Amino acid sequence: MTLRPTSTTTGLRRPIGLGVLTGVLALAALTACEIPALGRGADGETGEGGRTAGDAPAAQADADPGTFLLVDFEEGAAPPGSVIGSIANRGSYPVWISMATENGGRLVRAAGVESTSAEVGGTGARLPYLDEEAVAAAAVVVRPTGTADQLSPGIARFTFGADLSLDPASDGVPTDDGDNVLQRGLYRDPVQYKLQVDHRVLSCRIAGDRGEVVVAAAKTIQPGRWHRAACTRRGRTVTVSLARARPDGTWSRTWTQSATGDIGRLAFDPAVPLSVGAKVDPEGVITASATDQFNGVLDNVHVGRPGR
Repeated sequence: MTLRPTSTTTGLRRPIGLGVLTGVLALAALTACEIPALGRGADGETGEGGRTAGDAPAAQADADPGTFLLVDFEEGAAPPGSVIGSIANRGSYPVWISMATENGGRLVRAAGVESTSAEVGGTGARLPYLDEEAVAAAAVVVRPTGTADQLSPGIARFTFGADLSLDPASDGVPTDDGDNVLQRGLYRDPVQYKLQVDHRVLSCRIAGDRGEVVVAAAKTIQPGRWHRAACTRRGRTVTVSLARARPDGTWSRTWTQSATGDIGRLAFDPAVPLSVGAKVDPEGVITASATDQFNGVLDNVHVGRPGR
């Protein structure tokens, strides 16, 4: 199966199963072996639509208990090219999920990472294209619910990541000069974790009450090609992981890069949202002055603690 960007997208299949989840967590566990054959990606067409409300907090009954958040954009039966109206968590932790937009930005259904297994869905989220005149922006906003904030890892080992396909044009505009994949907390906040692409370089930052560690991948992101990206914190060590999709539908080996330093505890105020695809303020509103909008397609966004 060939992996390449195309304007023709496939139909929806059943929601993601344990096959893809196992593959995602394999990267999070930093395996250096070949990843099983997964998918082809495509850009969908930009649609029209309005601001959407949040989904009720829910958790997938059969989810891996160590995967707290898993967003695979497989909800509903709307065709590719249509605006995404709701997003569910396939992970084990109940959360509120909503969408934030700016200047007409939308999240649109597009072909995501697929498998040869009919059990696995193939829909991702097409985020706004780079626009130098009117910077459109859109983000997924996740808020924890309940008494235990599982998206606030403290000193525990945890991992976060996504499958991504970056547009050829994705930076260079003053209000959109970066590509945020996933983050909780802002740079100026006491604690933060973040996975981003900056001028085609994947990196992650984890900051706690004792300091920060920033690490960048040695391999660059190739536009129009699917990549599997993750960041893992274990004690004082932060590791960024990256695998590339090959033209024959298989994945490359997983490349890893690590850095160490004092981090301490990551304890978030429950009111601080987690965002996917762009930067938001504590109210869940996109920061229009510096959106850091991801320009491309995202799929299988996840946060968890492997082996929990």
